[in-house]
Amino acid sequence: MKIKKLLKSVNYSLLTLMFLFVVQVQALTIFQPWNETSGWVKEEQLSNSYIEVRPNEAAWVTAHMSANPYAGKTAYYKLLGDDSISSGTHGGQIPECWMQFDFTHTSSGVIMGRLGLFNSDGVNNDVPTDSSNNYIAIMRATEGGSYNDSKIYIKSKLAKADGTDVSYLSTPLYADTYNVRVKVHIYSLPAPDYNTYADVDVYDYDPATDTISSHTRTPTSLTRFIIAKSTDYYNHGLDAFGIRNNYRDTELNMNYKFDNLYFSTEGPLQMTYYYAGPTAQGNGSGSSWANRANFYNGTLWSGVQTQLNSTPVNVMLANGTYNGGELALSNRGNPRNPLHICANTLYGPVFTGDTYCITMRGGNNISLYGLKFSEITHMFPVYTQKIMDNPARNIELHYCVFENLGHSIFDGVSAFGILDGSYGIGVHNCDFENVGVPEDPNTPHMIYCDHDSILISVTDCTFTNGTGGYVRFRDAAEYVTVDNCIFNSTGSDYNRIFIELPVFNTSYPGQEYYGRYFKFTNNVFDYDSTSGSGLRHAVQFRCDGWNVLSGDTLDYMTDTTEASTLNNGTQDQKDALLRTEMELDNDHIKIYGNTYTNCSYQTVYWHHPNFGSGNQGYTGYCNISNWPKTSGTYPAPSQLRNNDFEYKCDRRRCWWTFSGTAPADHPGLHGARAVKLLRASTTEFGQWLSFPKSDTTVCCLFGVGARTGTGVKFQMQLHHNEISNSYCAFAVNSSGQLGYMNGSTFVAVPALGTIEFCVDGNGDGDYTDAGDTLRWYQLRIKTYYSDGTPTFDIDRGVANTQSSYNYQANGLTTWCGTAAVTNDVVGLVKFTNVTADVILDNPW
Repeated sequence: MKIKKLLKSVNYSLLTLMFLFVVQVQALTIFQPWNETSGWVKEEQLSNSYIEVRPNEAAWVTAHMSANPYAGKTAYYKLLGDDSISSGTHGGQIPECWMQFDFTHTSSGVIMGRLGLFNSDGVNNDVPTDSSNNYIAIMRATEGGSYNDSKIYIKSKLAKADGTDVSYLSTPLYADTYNVRVKVHIYSLPAPDYNTYADVDVYDYDPATDTISSHTRTPTSLTRFIIAKSTDYYNHGLDAFGIRNNYRDTELNMNYKFDNLYFSTEGPLQMTYYYAGPTAQGNGSGSSWANRANFYNGTLWSGVQTQLNSTPVNVMLANGTYNGGELALSNRGNPRNPLHICANTLYGPVFTGDTYCITMRGGNNISLYGLKFSEITHMFPVYTQKIMDNPARNIELHYCVFENLGHSIFDGVSAFGILDGSYGIGVHNCDFENVGVPEDPNTPHMIYCDHDSILISVTDCTFTNGTGGYVRFRDAAEYVTVDNCIFNSTGSDYNRIFIELPVFNTSYPGQEYYGRYFKFTNNVFDYDSTSGSGLRHAVQFRCDGWNVLSGDTLDYMTDTTEASTLNNGTQDQKDALLRTEMELDNDHIKIYGNTYTNCSYQTVYWHHPNFGSGNQGYTGYCNISNWPKTSGTYPAPSQLRNNDFEYKCDRRRCWWTFSGTAPADHPGLHGARAVKLLRASTTEFGQWLSFPKSDTTVCCLFGVGARTGTGVKFQMQLHHNEISNSYCAFAVNSSGQLGYMNGSTFVAVPALGTIEFCVDGNGDGDYTDAGDTLRWYQLRIKTYYSDGTPTFDIDRGVANTQSSYNYQANGLTTWCGTAAVTNDVVGLVKFTNVTADVILDNPW
């Protein structure tokens, strides 16, 4: 445990700039850690260590210069994948790209190795020359004398059409210090130029404050250099970004430390910094350490939210005790630009008190780094949760500590809550210790996750001494991974379930269902003592209370025959029962690579009679340790996890009623069950997409029936920014016209035609009886946000037919809220009605 914490401290040493460079969703970015598991490759010409990652994969890489020309060269690079430049590509066809890096050197007079774009077969040759290399690289040398300046060059080596070598070397740019930040923009001009250029900015860089300034002796300004002419060729291609060291005949060995490498084909690195602490300093604006804001100042967070519309934001926290109450980041964040709340020193900011600390209801794209939560007596110091139609999405905790939570039996403190439809939540390299007190009947948890929260990843964490289930995934929480974690109970008071997957059904029929997709791998499950509680279960599936509806064909209780099968049967026999009656399928549940010490059961199923439920004759534990599959992973979720409303199991799983009255069941539009939004209510009903994408297609079948009033009666919306309530929308008005929404204004589109409404002859609301007329239409919306000008299409079919889309409106560019921009993603599909019966079926 101590070794693991020491490694965390080392890895976090430059956290102020780690993890902050994934700015463009589809761009390739290079960032720490620099090891082979993240794709870095080291190639040596001879046996040497002239490029090193040290220490312990800390946040920099060191290149050594050799005084011996035959000591060899070393290349350290990462392949570019789809961003590679093919061989034989002439200069005018090179894709636009951006590079950025920082470096530090210790003495003058030595030329540095090259950093930039290379061909992976050419960065390291059998002889110490580079005649066959392809590269676009930045080199540096020191100016010496009293200035101790850095000189920066950009150089390219390629070939002409006839195969002979050609190279270009820029004039030097200067910086005053040994700490330098370099920014490079590479691009090709159109006809008649066709040449490829590099714009280079060089800055003096202060790593202590992460600030840059212009060179004072020679002003730093954008300088353009030609690096390829239209007749020049990359005869080997450019498929790698990285470093290659240099060698010298006469100079001493020198070291150069490189940090914060960045490469992208989407755009330059951007980041805005704010600074905060337990109390304000200076003018309290948050613009610098000297003027840091009070962490709880609402003006600070309003400014942060505004800035997120333009750039990613990093809020740096000073050391100290934070006990000023709750920071409520409700509907904060931005789906395009991340918000990072970072400790300047690992575990330096300490949150304490009898209150929530940081809550993220409806938060989006937010990360916490290096914070400590200690001596807290309030439930959920940190939690995520949906607000209306805005989930908590893409929230991550890195290197955080939760310790000594709960002081009495009345506290019931759980450390981190993932609540009510949270999506894409990560907990990495965090430590949880001493959560709850032994006599606490409220069974607090270290991580508590519930109610349709999905895509949860818990990796490289430690969980020590809890008085409830250490980690709980309740009621349809699924697509969960727990990997490479340590679970440890040091005494009998803390012998509780390590990973529990319960449903709590307080009456019949039960409303909670098991999640179905889990992967628990490479973990340590360790009970130091075998006395005390009998709940020494590594993984437990449990139904507390009543069964779910009998019509679901599921049965969560166990009789004696079933218990015998679960305790003594083969893997296939157990799976047949669990798959049929509990909807637990071992093709989707993987448990392997773990170690177990003093566990009563590795994996167990239990029906616990509770809430007056009774039982079916067996109330003991069922040992299903040999049931989970021991390789692979669960299948990825589809974009819409539930695309029908069939009555089997939890037919509304994944669907949320955001406002109005919950939809009613409907017999269906073409033989399968559907739902109906009721005309007595204005309802918003929708589902979040599992993996938001820029180019998205969502289809459905719809019919509009009885209605009152005029105006828009039905909308289908695809949201690209839930926080700003921004979306494109198809709409139907009370005259049957079809079109789209421009804010609150309906715009008819003649190309989409008109529809006829359903007729309910007897007024019973189902539109399927004799004398009724059921008319439904196929609808499709497609978004194109990944490239160029964002647009969307609306297509629809003829009545009661799914064969084709006869009416189409393409290239639409009108949205509600803020307009979509390039690389926006669609994260939510929503259906709304206004005082009209609307029948929905089979969205996909």
